[in-house]
Amino acid sequence: MKHIFFIIFSLFCTMLYADSPEKLYLEGENETCLKNDGKITATIGSGTLPMTFTWSTGEVNTVNAFSNSIDGLAAGNYTCAVQDAHGCRAVESIDLILERDSIPPVAGCKDITVALDENGQVKIEAEDIDDNSTDNCVIDSMTISQSEFDCYDLGSNQIVLTVTDEEGYVGTCEATVTVEDTLAPDAKCMDITVALDSSGQVTITADDVDNGSTDECGIDSKSVDPEQFSCSDLGENEVTLTVTDESGNEGTCSATVTVEDNMPPEAKCKDISVSLGSSGSVSITAGSVDDGSTDNCSIDSMTVSPSEFSCSDLGSNSVTLTVYDKAGNQASCTATVTVEGDCCQGTVYDPSTEQCCEETDENPGIQPIDVECNPPSGSGSGTDSTSTQKIKSSIEVDKVYYQSLSIEAYPNPVNDVLNLQAKSPASGVSLIGIYNIRGEQVYEISSYMIKGDYNRQIRLPDSIPSGTYIINVKVGDFTATEKIILLKP
Repeated sequence: MKHIFFIIFSLFCTMLYADSPEKLYLEGENETCLKNDGKITATIGSGTLPMTFTWSTGEVNTVNAFSNSIDGLAAGNYTCAVQDAHGCRAVESIDLILERDSIPPVAGCKDITVALDENGQVKIEAEDIDDNSTDNCVIDSMTISQSEFDCYDLGSNQIVLTVTDEEGYVGTCEATVTVEDTLAPDAKCMDITVALDSSGQVTITADDVDNGSTDECGIDSKSVDPEQFSCSDLGENEVTLTVTDESGNEGTCSATVTVEDNMPPEAKCKDISVSLGSSGSVSITAGSVDDGSTDNCSIDSMTVSPSEFSCSDLGSNSVTLTVYDKAGNQASCTATVTVEGDCCQGTVYDPSTEQCCEETDENPGIQPIDVECNPPSGSGSGTDSTSTQKIKSSIEVDKVYYQSLSIEAYPNPVNDVLNLQAKSPASGVSLIGIYNIRGEQVYEISSYMIKGDYNRQIRLPDSIPSGTYIINVKVGDFTATEKIILLKP
């Protein structure tokens, strides 16, 4: 708004000088927005140049012109005195006022993306999302609806920017602040030792090797690779622990998993029967009494003790089977080995006791090897020279009964125990062999056979399958055969 004031110069100057100043005009432009942008222009209608304009601000300007201006003024009262070359003066005052701002600012926003720090936090300022906000006067302040963000703010967040001018008018806009977590978790590992189970397997989890892994926003998942181990993994194995946070960042570390086998084998035994050969001895192996021993991994070796048998071991014998696995674990079981065979070389058979007894030159009677030989039935229970002599005499009488060897096997078909009845023309070690229809020997025992009638039970091994077989008996130069049928139950 402009203000115009004028004054009539004194009558005196007018009377003396025809061109003396008549009117002084002050034209003002008010201050706006507290910008100190007020302006005053002083104009004199007449007078003698030069003109001197003296302002209340202290500014004095002598010009060869009838007007003069000052600016950069705040609201207030200002005075101007004008004096021409003749000393004629005119004085006038004017008030400048502050014109108030009534237009709100224009707020401008821009979207930004920020990343959380190692503490899971981030802070922004209003200037970070301001996009050249403006005001027709002066912006006094800018504020935002949220300046601090943490893990709960991951993703997009709508933030309001408020722009306020000096008159208190406001303008607002919205920006999207995208909060990201770009830091990987801190994966921490520890070494462990695990043992295989009965099936030779063991499975671990990520927690088994985790040693307190952390993340500023929390761990979403953990995995370990590999996680399954078997007998082939005995010893040290390197695994990788992967820790993933909710933003998909991954941290890894390595651990050593030592796999052990602490389970002993399961030793399984079976009872067997063996026959002494013509040498009077027989050997067995661990496999002879093994009945399917197992281990969660694998069996490394097996031993059996004792493994050698002779005439003195006729009958039942307890043996120990020891099974070892590759980890050094061991287990054992016991089996009964029944040693069969009639008589060894240099012995004779006592039919009343079915025992082998030794006959010596010093004592013509029959002497026991490991049990006392009893007299024939009906002759008492002692072992005097008379009773033993009777046994010897009865054996010698049998020598004249038969001129050829004949055998009979029953029952036929047979399940497991075969009764062999022979009529022998001679005494001596007999070889009893069983052959399949291809002529392959599947079983053999030796026995001392006396002249005359001979009876023996033969327990057929479980390893012989059902089928048709030939039993062959040989004593000295005499041989006899018979076909048998084996039917396993």
